Amino acid sequence: MRAVTERLRSAPARGARVELVLRRAVVDDIPRFGVTWFVEGCGLTAARAGQRWGEALEHALAVILETQLV
Repeated sequence: MRAVTERLRSAPARGARVELVLRRAVVDDIPRFGVTWFVEGCGLTAARAGQRWGEALEHALAVILETQLV
């Protein structure tokens, strides 16, 4: 989580925001952790907000997939 948030913080965010929530999870009766992520975009028009949201979503997904999670 720290590696992901550090990489996301270093990226310029114009009209976008990414939030990560670490939570407890149980998988096959084994206690683990899960991450929920929220991506928001805003702009003067719906089209611009959608564009910002799409850019933030693509960037956040790339960071998450490229970061080794242990």
